[in-house]
Amino acid sequence: VGGERLGVSMNGRTRSLELRDVVVTGAVNSAIWVTNGAHLTADGLAVRGTRSAPSTRTRGTGLEASGGAAVEVARAVFERNREVAVFAFQAGTTVTLADVVVRDTQSRERDRMAGNGLGAQDGAAVEVTRAVFERNRDVAVIAFDAGTTVTLADVVVRDTQSGESDRTAGWGLGA
Repeated sequence: VGGERLGVSMNGRTRSLELRDVVVTGAVNSAIWVTNGAHLTADGLAVRGTRSAPSTRTRGTGLEASGGAAVEVARAVFERNREVAVFAFQAGTTVTLADVVVRDTQSRERDRMAGNGLGAQDGAAVEVTRAVFERNRDVAVIAFDAGTTVTLADVVVRDTQSGESDRTAGWGLGA
């Protein structure tokens, strides 16, 4: 799946989708976007090289979940996406990742900031088991805002690069 638009887009309370052995490469804005109560289950997923939106030169996320979405991903690689590889936000949103690699996330094109492997905010809940976060930028795993939870088990975080815009940070974990 790829091209000049979102790779996979899910929006709606009654929708569910199962992806098996799928590659999403070169999508624009977000490779996979799940919102408004939709439910995604993925097994055997590769998300690579998501590109920024041409009009804003921002985004390029690998997986984005919001609005009470539920996402479960097993056996996946997220590499060379932009701004943040996996992003969960808003209360009621849950993301579960198992057996994943998140690497080489690139900075936001517009201002060379971010490049996070995993971001959670605004009350989202993320659970990660058996994962490697490597060579991401700024902060590999970041969580903020009241009510946001990130649970990590059997996770390796290594070689986080400093922020491209100001050469600061390079942190493995930020909360």
